[in-house]
Amino acid sequence: MQSPIRWVGSKRKLVNKIIKYIPKNFNTYYELFAGSCSLLFKIEPSKAVISDTNQDLICFYKILKTNVKELIEETLKLETNEKAYYKIRAWDRNPNWPYTELKRATRFLYLNRTCFNGVWRVNSKGYFNVPFRKSENIDFKIELLKAASLKLQNVEIFNENFTFL
Repeated sequence: MQSPIRWVGSKRKLVNKIIKYIPKNFNTYYELFAGSCSLLFKIEPSKAVISDTNQDLICFYKILKTNVKELIEETLKLETNEKAYYKIRAWDRNPNWPYTELKRATRFLYLNRTCFNGVWRVNSKGYFNVPFRKSENIDFKIELLKAASLKLQNVEIFNENFTFL
């Protein structure tokens, strides 16, 4: 299975080459720079730990794991036009941000699927600043989200840097 999100630097295109070097038997798979988790979703280990310092990314994975149904419902309520995109992109400029973990994860998924090339970039103030992807075919990968949620059930998820272990 592939990752439900797009991510710059993803191992998606290299996964089949990398798999050759993974032992057949191991106790726990660790991915300390989570990103799209392409390798995790492909090898499907029985136990795994993922981590990243990107709070929005980790919030997304936690909600994807525990509340995929509402994540999908909330995301599908959002319009996918350019005007709506810039309004949603600006949520992080509100002093009351973050609203809820579900809203934060919904925003992450929405921006990931509607921004230019799935780039996650923030400015020096921490505001997401990637432009809208002009496309008539915005696909939130609903079936992949559901499948990924199931795969995350045996995964511990942390918002830490690689030194936390």
